[in-house]
Amino acid sequence: MKDAGIQLHHYFKQNFNADIFIRTMHAYTKLQISATNKIQLFLDLGVPDWQLEILPILYREVINQEALLIEDGLSRDDLIQLKKLESKLSFLCELLAKYKIKDTFGHADFHDKNILLNQETQQTTLIDLGEVVITHPFFSLHNCLHMAKENFSLTDHQYHQLQLACFEPWLTLESQKNLLDILSTINQCWSIHAVLGEYRLMKSVSQNDFHKFHRHGRFSLKLRYWLDQ
Repeated sequence: MKDAGIQLHHYFKQNFNADIFIRTMHAYTKLQISATNKIQLFLDLGVPDWQLEILPILYREVINQEALLIEDGLSRDDLIQLKKLESKLSFLCELLAKYKIKDTFGHADFHDKNILLNQETQQTTLIDLGEVVITHPFFSLHNCLHMAKENFSLTDHQYHQLQLACFEPWLTLESQKNLLDILSTINQCWSIHAVLGEYRLMKSVSQNDFHKFHRHGRFSLKLRYWLDQ
């Protein structure tokens, strides 16, 4: 493949540039908005369906893998609580579905390490497209924003300003208040998306291969975040 530059993560380690980050997010959002009416084309290609109405079903499938989750660090009591929370996830998904932001193309592992920057042209390129799913677009938005805050030690004020700037293209559909409410709701169930990513990876390779690169606790840590919420 043609060299598309360095990881945005490494570039930002030298000096975080909010303008480049925001421009990249706007380009990504444009892609998502343009794909909204092409969902069936993605599904026909085999892109996983993680739409809001499907998420509780996928969640149930994961938490029923009791032996796997206990081996990863969860207790029997944790599993009981996780099963009880299925109704809350359904409620949150129904809440999100009431807004005008609809399910579309989404990168399930969207962050600054999966974006390349050509330092000469300043063009950014999205990579690792094997992680594409059809889902609510704010899951990937939240993930990228959260990772930027953690990786580059952004203050709460900087983080909030970055949020406002990044979801600007969505203002044609919802008010700023509603967009912030959507992000707040996404934050509550965001870790479920990460768990589904781990589970999808597990099912796509042999059990031996999965154990070679799976780090112990990657299911349990994310599910405990969900429990804490």
